[in-house]
Amino acid sequence: IYRNLITSHLTTINHPEIVAEMADFFLKHDRIGTVLCSGLYKDTLVISIRTSSEKLNAGELISKLPLDRDNVGGHDTTAGGFVQLPKKNAEADELVETLVASFAELMGYDEPSWRPLLEKEA
Repeated sequence: IYRNLITSHLTTINHPEIVAEMADFFLKHDRIGTVLCSGLYKDTLVISIRTSSEKLNAGELISKLPLDRDNVGGHDTTAGGFVQLPKKNAEADELVETLVASFAELMGYDEPSWRPLLEKEA
């Protein structure tokens, strides 16, 4: 979490739809206006953006991320896309870091101090 943003990488998932479902879920969190969620399904990184902001367009936002524009799309409040990876997990972590940094920058934050949604117990 950073300000009104949540980003979450779900790592390996069994169904690609869970990424959009989790993005919808995170958007219901108090004071959250925009969500970037991703997950690794087989050899594909699945990406979903949700926003409740009237000032943003999720479709335009996802098209500005460093992704192949042929593999993304969206509307006012919802957007999604995918990236085929050469091998399962190959480059996924690095790509997710790049997407999160680009997402934050597009939202106006150059070096956000992300904090976990849930704190680990000691």
